[in-house]
Amino acid sequence: MGTSRAMAISVILFMGLSLVLVAGEKPNFSGTWTLDPERSEMGREGRGPGSGRFGGGRGAGRSREGVRQRGGGPGRRGMGRMGRGGMRGPLTIDHKEGTLVIRQTLNFGGEEQVRTSRFATDGKESTNPGFGGMSTPSRTHWEGDRLVTESTMETPMGSMAVKEVRSLSDDGKTMTVVRTTTGGPRERTQTLVYLKESVR
Repeated sequence: MGTSRAMAISVILFMGLSLVLVAGEKPNFSGTWTLDPERSEMGREGRGPGSGRFGGGRGAGRSREGVRQRGGGPGRRGMGRMGRGGMRGPLTIDHKEGTLVIRQTLNFGGEEQVRTSRFATDGKESTNPGFGGMSTPSRTHWEGDRLVTESTMETPMGSMAVKEVRSLSDDGKTMTVVRTTTGGPRERTQTLVYLKESVR
């Protein structure tokens, strides 16, 4: 009886430890993602921090069904409006914990550009190209199961801070990025909803 009881306790402890490990797993954002303009909220430009506020939590960045994009509809298939003539194309993410690589396709006035950014996910500083050839330093860290990137950049109108909170739906097919910009020429919050492309 003593041996049987000891084995039963060992099994229970092992199962409990397994559940803890599974619960502690971080989302993996790898894949090719396409912006869904119909479920995204591009936000209104403003001069105060109160414009376009959104909440947080797992998938907190998930946009409500039926929320339509302000400032114009989608462009050609697979592209979403950025504002001022810019279009967002598909983005490809390679996520191996410790490193996040994002390859974003952009379109400005009919000219396609590809921008690749690399981030350390352990809070160490990363530097990537920004607009106008300027470098953009940032730090990325986990807040629960949300991946947060905070960047700063200098503009002719002063310093600008950008905070991106990235979350994944429970089924792994929807990624949401809540992007808040403060300072500089524009202040706004956007909720960008991406759908994962099926692997064929």
